[in-house]
Amino acid sequence: TATYGLAGLPEGQSELDYFMTVRNGHAAFERREADGSRRPVEGKFDLRMLGLVTYDQPVTRVGQTFPEMKFQINVDRKAAQTGPIGVHTGVKRAGEPQVISTAAGEQQCWPIQYTRTIDSVQASFSGIVLPIPEMVSTVTDWYCPELNMVMKQESRQSGVTSVVEVTELR
Repeated sequence: TATYGLAGLPEGQSELDYFMTVRNGHAAFERREADGSRRPVEGKFDLRMLGLVTYDQPVTRVGQTFPEMKFQINVDRKAAQTGPIGVHTGVKRAGEPQVISTAAGEQQCWPIQYTRTIDSVQASFSGIVLPIPEMVSTVTDWYCPELNMVMKQESRQSGVTSVVEVTELR
């Protein structure tokens, strides 16, 4: 469930239920349609946006850092934008590992914190073009080394907290 507040519009919520398949390092996404079928998502984005799957190197100690990153995403066709969206992350820093509840049971996971900035863009929603301002979020990835995945990501932007969580592994 995503909670959002965008461009001064009233806050709202949206149910997001995507299936992610990772094969040979490539991810594909499908969304569930009203009739229960799955449809491939047309947009493409870099998995680094979510911080899901894994980190390039093992997390070995509190205070360990990972470098800043820059990349671009294209969103699904439900929201058309004028071009790719630029994303920048600050230096990521590992905190004290903690046991959290995950789709694979209790896991000892590293909280890895950083700042994520999404560039401003113009987007079209149902034919209405809106300028979307730059968005800065404070993010925590919960990386679980036993699963070699980020199982949960918490972010806070303009007072609104959101969570992306892996709910099932097959």
